[in-house]
Amino acid sequence: MLQFMAILHIFAEQFAEMLRNKGVDNVVITDLSRCDIAEAVEDAFRYDRMVLAAASYDAGVFPIMQDFLHHLQAKHSRTEQ
Repeated sequence: MLQFMAILHIFAEQFAEMLRNKGVDNVVITDLSRCDIAEAVEDAFRYDRMVLAAASYDAGVFPIMQDFLHHLQAKHSRTEQ
């Protein structure tokens, strides 16, 4: 599992570098398995664009990403009312 996480981190860094090379400013990488989910949700609303990537798990989204998406949806629903 640790080796898999290292590969994902390398992929994320390479993708971030590709975005920077194309002129994208302020590229941020957040590892949801190692951060406070509330801070990640707060950070998601600071930017006008977001790229999400996650491993699959039992034919669904990895549970940590699913939780993050649930929090984003709940916060978005509250801000629209």
